[in-house]
This record gives sequence, C-alpha cells and structure tokens, in this order.
Amino acid sequence: MIFAAEDLGWHDRVMRFLNANMDDPESRHYIGRNAVHGYALDGKTGQGYQATQWEELYGTGAQYDIPLWMTETSGYSDDYAGAMKLAQAMHFGLYYGKISAWVWWSLSVGKNNPNAAPFGLILGIDKKTIRYYAAKHFYKFIRPGMVQIASSSFDEDVRVVAFADPESGAKSIVLINGGTEQKELTLYGKDLPAEMNIFRTTQRERCQKIGVQATGQPLSLWNDTIITLTTME
Repeated sequence: MIFAAEDLGWHDRVMRFLNANMDDPESRHYIGRNAVHGYALDGKTGQGYQATQWEELYGTGAQYDIPLWMTETSGYSDDYAGAMKLAQAMHFGLYYGKISAWVWWSLSVGKNNPNAAPFGLILGIDKKTIRYYAAKHFYKFIRPGMVQIASSSFDEDVRVVAFADPESGAKSIVLINGGTEQKELTLYGKDLPAEMNIFRTTQRERCQKIGVQATGQPLSLWNDTIITLTTME
C-alpha cells in the first residue's frame, strides 16, 4: 500500500496527483491512503487546517473510497499555548477531515538538541512534553477499531469529538474549551453510559484522572482546558 500525496493540503494539487494515479489502471491498485502534512500551506508552521479545508481534503480521498491520514506534525511550541493549539488542530482534523491517523514527525527526539525539540513529543526517552499530554487525550482513548460518532456543541468555544467501539461498546469524548471563560455543560445523547471517567489537562494538570462524570449531570469545563470522558481507564 502507498499513501499519497503527502501534500501540505492544497486541494487542487492533491487532486491533480490523486486523479493521475487513480485514472491509471495499474497504479490505482497501490494507492491505499490519501495523506497530508499538518502544516499551513507555507510548509513552515504547525497550525494545521481549519474546518473548510479539512472537509475539502476529506472529500479528495472519499470519492475514491480511501481514508485520509495526517502524516507529519511538528512546530508546536512546548508550552501550554502550543499544547492547546495542537489539541485544537487534532480536533479539526478528526471532526472535519474524518482522518483515521494523526502522525508526528517523531515520537522521541534528542533531549539535548534544542533544534530537534519541536519535532517530537518526548525528549530523550523520558521527558514528556506538554504536547505529549495534549496528544494523549486522543492517542490513549481513541483506540484502533473505534469509529467517530455524531457529536455537536451549542457553544462555539467548546469543541467536541466522540468515538465508539462497535465491538466492545467503549466510548470516548474529547472536549476542548478554547475560550476565555469557564463553561457549564451537560452531556446527553443516545446510548451513552451512565458514567464516564474524566481525564483533564490544564495549566497544572497533565491528562490526569480527576473522577467520574454522571451522564446528564452538569460538568464544569474551565477555560483553556482539554477533557476526555471515557469508559476506559
């Protein structure tokens, strides 16, 4: 299987590459994934894409029935602002791009090489960056076999994406409050479990389990906070 075109996300250029391969009766059998980088179109900054661009990129592969991957990430600063930008970029890729893989440039980079630091989630073998914990909300709790289920928020500052495992019934919901004020919300929907574990990342917490949330009960979502509600530990 070959993933292509590994483009920065320019829709027309992606389509020119895909169309050329998929129109060829030989090469089309080898193209198994449509792939893009997680950068702005200048190829320099790790800002990801926004809703419309991700929707367009999803459509480029969907017409050929091949999934979309985000296959290279770097450039997010190793501070809380960078972690929040990363989490929101992952949300947009999952929610609007329906991506089935989000890949970093490198899982681990040299601890004593400051030039390499923006390219990894872990420095050396043991120093976990704040970006690591932001990504953990997705990587740990959205597991292979899970599929995205419908989700929405009535507040534009609160972003939500939800997944379920058709086999085990496990569910995970990632919530991000990117606003400047605390939000009070209530989770409801079809086939939700009676309660879910809460993992939270804030300025002080690092994807830390803080308790259990009962479905239908009010939930406080602080500003600049990532929460995962999940049936998993």
